[in-house]
Amino acid sequence: KFKSGAALLVKVEAELRLLEVIAAQTSAPRLAINDKEDPWIIACGLQANVDFFVTGDGELLSLEKVENLPIISPRTCWSMLADNH
Repeated sequence: KFKSGAALLVKVEAELRLLEVIAAQTSAPRLAINDKEDPWIIACGLQANVDFFVTGDGELLSLEKVENLPIISPRTCWSMLADNH
């Protein structure tokens, strides 16, 4: 869908393999959204101190940021990764 070269895909895969697994959290931020599971997922991102949270969910994208966690679209993430290769 994003029309990338094989070398970039190899780099993205290598980066994804560096990710760590975070345990389920005991509390979640209060967010004005309909999906009651999403705050728990955001809580894991906050606990992991990730650089940004990538989602295609329009409701989450409309928040733009939760605490210090930017929420970005897959296309924005892809552009950021492509710019840094």
